[in-house]
Amino acid sequence: MSAEIKPNQVRIFETTLRDGFQSPGVNVSPEHRLEIAGLLARMGVDIIEAGFPISSQENFESVRAIALAVNGPVICGLSRTGPKDIDRCWEAVEPAGSKGGARIHVFIATSEIHMKDKLHMTPEEVVRHAREAVTRAKQYTPDVEFSPEDASRSDFNFMMRVVLEAVDAGATTINIPDTVGYAQPEEFGKRIVEVKRRIDEHIGKDVVVLSAHCHNDLGLATANTLAAVMAGARQVEVTINGIGERAGNTSLEEVVATLLHRPDFYVANGAPLFTKVDPQYIFEASELVAKRSGMVVQPNKAIVGINAFAHESGIHSAGVQANPLTYEIMKPETFGQRQTRIVIGAESGHSAIISRATELGFVIKDSDRIALTAKVKEYANEKRRALADTELEQIFAAFTGEVLSENIFTVEHLNLSSSDQNSEAEIRMLMGGKECVVKGHGNGPIEAAINAIKTATGLNIDILEWSGKSLEGGAKADSGSEVTIQVDGKRISGYAENESVPYAAIYAYVAALNTARRTQQRTTKVS
Repeated sequence: MSAEIKPNQVRIFETTLRDGFQSPGVNVSPEHRLEIAGLLARMGVDIIEAGFPISSQENFESVRAIALAVNGPVICGLSRTGPKDIDRCWEAVEPAGSKGGARIHVFIATSEIHMKDKLHMTPEEVVRHAREAVTRAKQYTPDVEFSPEDASRSDFNFMMRVVLEAVDAGATTINIPDTVGYAQPEEFGKRIVEVKRRIDEHIGKDVVVLSAHCHNDLGLATANTLAAVMAGARQVEVTINGIGERAGNTSLEEVVATLLHRPDFYVANGAPLFTKVDPQYIFEASELVAKRSGMVVQPNKAIVGINAFAHESGIHSAGVQANPLTYEIMKPETFGQRQTRIVIGAESGHSAIISRATELGFVIKDSDRIALTAKVKEYANEKRRALADTELEQIFAAFTGEVLSENIFTVEHLNLSSSDQNSEAEIRMLMGGKECVVKGHGNGPIEAAINAIKTATGLNIDILEWSGKSLEGGAKADSGSEVTIQVDGKRISGYAENESVPYAAIYAYVAALNTARRTQQRTTKVS
């Protein structure tokens, strides 16, 4: 594999399917794991750690299915040092050997607390297990990775003794894990420098690839990983959305975006460091992993959060509208994000509010701008949140004297049901005065309901973004949801409240459909 690696390339070792899906409460089906692996391959990751084959029969079958079906990346399985673990791991990944490559990733802990209280092994036993495990794995494949678990809390000299034993036994990649998120960037970088120096002196310069695997317990996973890259690591172990055990792992999108946008800083031998990942797939991957895992992406998550390219402040909105570079160092389109989002709320300025009114098809007189801005801010202050287009439409219509046409789509009855395998929705709708009863199925109640509405309306319009939260104040409707759709290139957001978030999301979706239809009519008249 080393011959295929270009100078200054940082390899992306993607472990969403293994470490990411070890997140508490996450249980993703083999079919959906294969779906994600296919997207990771299209994205251009170098190695996919597909699972931990010895952990269960389903995990074994999932890893093997990925090894059989996915082309391009090296397919890797994780293994403890026991012979049965290694044999089972190879059985799972072996089909990938004739394609992108098959890797066995062997690990054993080297910190005192892990050796004593978890492994119940002496240091000498750990050394022997590491050597024998790598030797056995090497009989199956030339591509063997070794990790001294809890490396950042291990005695450095002992850890290096184990690492060099693994190198002598044939390990071609040495991964230094900050297993519990304990390390600090400067400290971790220095450790990587010294590990690389000793390995290079022992076996030759750049014969072994050095890797970093960092957890986010102190919020430093990405910082530690990038410190490792600067120190000479040329493989990084990451997950989509940074998911994983406890506080998660290093986020793929953060590392890729940083190397892409700071080529001036991440430099080696006079040239920028880079990855092979196509960033256009990042937002799609984020959405897919969130959907299949059930782990919602926090709104302010770097690169992929709903607020990552959103602005409400009047000063920021005006700046971004004049030149996005005033407040955005990256383009959302680079990562497959749809566009910069100007949020209308209590902090919005009149330029953003008037711009949104125009986009929804309203004509606002210059003399009315200040008064309309005051109306919007007053309503936003009352609601204590940003406003959706369905609400703005009501404000703009009342302000301009427009009588809104009747809703084309109305939900008269909605029933959602879910099981572990599938969800079902039954909807009775009025469409232009005609009643229609439809059913839909999907992965979750919202998807099931959207599929039913698509059948009823004939409109193939998906939800681009959605968020839901509980409301304060003891209102009858104690949940609110906002959804965003796209019709004819225009993004339209809808908001609704209900006793449950999924129901609110569906009503918000239908409200957005109606606003989108009226916007079409309004803009046609204006043009």
